[in-house]
Amino acid sequence: YIGDCIMALFNLPSHLEEHENAACHAATECAQLLKRLNKRWKSFYNLELGQRIGINSGEVLAGNIGSSQRLAFTCIGDNVNLASRVENINKYYGTSILITESTWQKIDHEIFSSRKISTVKVEGKNIETSLYEITKESKPEKKELFKMYEDALSWYDSNQLEAAKNSLDKLLQKHPKDMPSLHLMQRIEKSMSGEWERVEAMEK
Repeated sequence: YIGDCIMALFNLPSHLEEHENAACHAATECAQLLKRLNKRWKSFYNLELGQRIGINSGEVLAGNIGSSQRLAFTCIGDNVNLASRVENINKYYGTSILITESTWQKIDHEIFSSRKISTVKVEGKNIETSLYEITKESKPEKKELFKMYEDALSWYDSNQLEAAKNSLDKLLQKHPKDMPSLHLMQRIEKSMSGEWERVEAMEK
């Protein structure tokens, strides 16, 4: 536990096959359980809780870290920091689960549906990474939403702003509350009146 945050490690300290899938299974199951709990809390207490999850894959420094007075098993490094930044970035897009491209490349896409949300640079890093939202939902409406969004994002990434806006307009007619789409529309409108940027620079 780190304040109100939980850092979960997969493939540490013991080897775990398909650990990227395991991490994404854990994240999506947390989301499904919270959705059920929120229905109950809403009816009894008029209260709902949110959560944000960021997942990244890569090498870390792991072991018993500390001093002779206090040692604890943990991991540190750039990839740990990136996972933390990705968790926080959810609030910009209105998402609850985001994974980096290094994780996305290794998950089973027959199990998880995903859409590329954006390409970003986090504060203090010059390396860009693509971020993906994942879900286990297999409803046709969800797959259509993800496909339409990625089409619009592809137009935007190619600096075809009119095509991106037209594509996104059609999406928002069907899904007017989709937060990543509303965020992308803001980027498109800003780019039309100023300088286009394919990569979003994210602050803390």
